[in-house]
Amino acid sequence: MRFSILLSKFIPKLVLEFIFRLVAIFWFLTDKKRKLAVKNNLNIILGKSNNKLIYKTFENYMLNFVDFLKIKYTSCDEILKNLKVENLEVLENAYKIKKKVILLSAHLGNWEYALSFISCLGYKAMAIVEAIDPRWLKTLNELRGSKGAKLVLNNQIREIIKFLNNEGILVVVADRYVGGAYKECNLFNHKRKIPIGIFKINEKFKLPMVFAFVIKEKNYYLGIVQDSYYSENPSFEEMLNFYLRNVEIALKKYPTYFFSFDFNWK
Repeated sequence: MRFSILLSKFIPKLVLEFIFRLVAIFWFLTDKKRKLAVKNNLNIILGKSNNKLIYKTFENYMLNFVDFLKIKYTSCDEILKNLKVENLEVLENAYKIKKKVILLSAHLGNWEYALSFISCLGYKAMAIVEAIDPRWLKTLNELRGSKGAKLVLNNQIREIIKFLNNEGILVVVADRYVGGAYKECNLFNHKRKIPIGIFKINEKFKLPMVFAFVIKEKNYYLGIVQDSYYSENPSFEEMLNFYLRNVEIALKKYPTYFFSFDFNWK
């Protein structure tokens, strides 16, 4: 992976996109398990699926991966120029309340680009990720750290609490169970395990929560700040329902940008 990241610096983006479109075709044709997982996702979200929609999901993922490889070598000026945001004032207004925000998202679109964008705007940013190989975590931190963001594992509670005691934006992708506390929630009339740690934590911190995501359009990225939630006395159920409602709205609108290649449904 380190070699691929380094190599991407010297390969034009259009060439990389051509290469990864070919990779997407090969992946689509050979990976029956993930193809079935995407089909299952689409059937649940849309009530239907076909090979065109399934392949488009694979292609969208690979095109996002191009920018993941290049993010270290992409300047903040270029990132800010290439990402157009709808309703950015919702995030800005939420941040003003306590100078900190919990930004919720899903495995939808390019969360790498979104995190870099937040850092490039001048916010201190941290993202919670699942327990992964320390070498991979180091590589990801090098990429995200190039713009100022930091990663923390979902079991590093002290680090998360320490960050929330200071100013900044904590980014949490909470639509896929990867261990720890969870609740089986109703999503698209199916049961899905949803991590609930961040909602439990925020019962204490009482911070504004914002739901947002970034998707790749033809020639640019589109950031959508979809909704916000704030209460001086937030309840666990209100926060969880806010999240689930926004996940359903977002996935319904952009189903082929949902990059969760598992069977976390009942």
